Amino acid sequence: MKNSFLPSGLALSLFSLAMQAHAAGGHHAVDDAALLDVGKCKVEGWVERETGGARTLQHAGAGCRVGPVELGLNLDKEKQTTLDAATSFGPQIKWAFSLNDVLSVGAVASAKFNSQAPRYASSTLVLPLSWRATDTLSAHINWGRNFLRGGVGQPRGGVSFEWAPISDLSLVAERFREAANNSTRIGARYALTPDVKLDISRARGLHAGGVSWWTAGVIWEFDR
Repeated sequence: MKNSFLPSGLALSLFSLAMQAHAAGGHHAVDDAALLDVGKCKVEGWVERETGGARTLQHAGAGCRVGPVELGLNLDKEKQTTLDAATSFGPQIKWAFSLNDVLSVGAVASAKFNSQAPRYASSTLVLPLSWRATDTLSAHINWGRNFLRGGVGQPRGGVSFEWAPISDLSLVAERFREAANNSTRIGARYALTPDVKLDISRARGLHAGGVSWWTAGVIWEFDR
């Protein structure tokens, strides 16, 4: 998932997502090399809850296709059991290009700012590669890096597989690295209507003492 604003002032999402079959993104860690269709926008939101309730995350955002790119802005509120809730926001820009009928590449750049000082927290660059193996199976690979405040960098990336056994349902499995930790996720995306999609997934950290968490979200695409 890894930056300016539209003239209309519409907030744009951190995680750009192509609203079609074989679309990663949303709350998933591994993004796809695809864009919204020309003239399309979206809004999205999700809630993440760590098993046992030690951490919760609420996300809201929206996005639009502007020429050859998607522009975005996200808003997140994270709560740890023993700490006050922390709010952050960040813009994003995404570009993607089809090499042929089955391969596409892209680039996603984003930044994160805190609601309180110090404002700047980090920036991220991710390069996604997507491969449509069959009409129902796709794979996505990400390479990237987080650039933290103070000059510290962390590698990030991952691989995911999407299978769409029927037109309205896709199943996702991914392994990814974020915040210096490796994790896995399995999930499902269901198209309630052609423009509204529902997500649910369970992720688990692979490091010693790694926790698991559930995520549920919704994505709505519409004409600008």
